[in-house]
Amino acid sequence: MTRHLVRRQDAEYSRIALLGVAGVCVVCVTQILTLPALDLCLKLALGGFSLGLPLLTGAGLMQEGLLEHPSITERAYWIAGIAMLTGYLCAVWGLLFLFWHFHWLFGLLFLVGSSVSFVAMFRLQALLGQPHKQGSGDENVQQPQKNVSESTSAGDH
Repeated sequence: MTRHLVRRQDAEYSRIALLGVAGVCVVCVTQILTLPALDLCLKLALGGFSLGLPLLTGAGLMQEGLLEHPSITERAYWIAGIAMLTGYLCAVWGLLFLFWHFHWLFGLLFLVGSSVSFVAMFRLQALLGQPHKQGSGDENVQQPQKNVSESTSAGDH
């Protein structure tokens, strides 16, 4: 059985993106909770954020754990990816109803933009063959070599 590895840079970018979305969820929740009354759209938005926030945070912790290992297997990356994708969808749900609260047209525009973004992201990953299967990506990084003349001349003094 062949072990497929994921590039560390892909896992780092995923972690940064999902923790950024989790931060947006926190800001939105704190603002919604300060309102004296909530209409249906804000309640639905709060529901999306309340489910998405722990999923995104958990996925971020899973990504952090994956980055501690010398090689990240594709299977482990996709297990963490399930929580990440579900958290993203819940956050998009919350943002959709947050925009819908202001006007239905804003919600519709957000839905169209989010859909185009998700389709483009998955199509791009399919075209690029993500996650990378040729290695962890760290083999292309050259280690700095010690200058032999500097080390011998420093020892002479």
